[in-house]
Amino acid sequence: MKKFKDYLDEAVRYGENRCTAVTCNALANHHGVEAAKLGADHNVRAGADVYHHLKKHFKVKGWGDEHEGKTVKQFIKDNPKGSHYIATKGHAMAVIDGKLHDSSNKGSDGRKIQFSYEVTK
Repeated sequence: MKKFKDYLDEAVRYGENRCTAVTCNALANHHGVEAAKLGADHNVRAGADVYHHLKKHFKVKGWGDEHEGKTVKQFIKDNPKGSHYIATKGHAMAVIDGKLHDSSNKGSDGRKIQFSYEVTK
């Protein structure tokens, strides 16, 4: 089985969504897994592809829709501990121990959660 870093490195070469790269690397770093080396133009695929790779390398809890419709701000308030992959329309972020890791630097705002997963080692 490929290491999570190998998946990230492969995805980076194909130039997909940058927000997902930041999110996956934040989760990898938090759990002590080697992350990809990313520049401003490097990206990782989004959606189901990321979910399947997360499941190969981490424990992923939840069906994804438990927090659907909550705002990013509400999600952070409700989840001050743990590491989470969250997605809003067209964007991915990580929330790790109450801190938002977001490539857009919008902060905790009113964007609505479409799906989320708790990610553990």
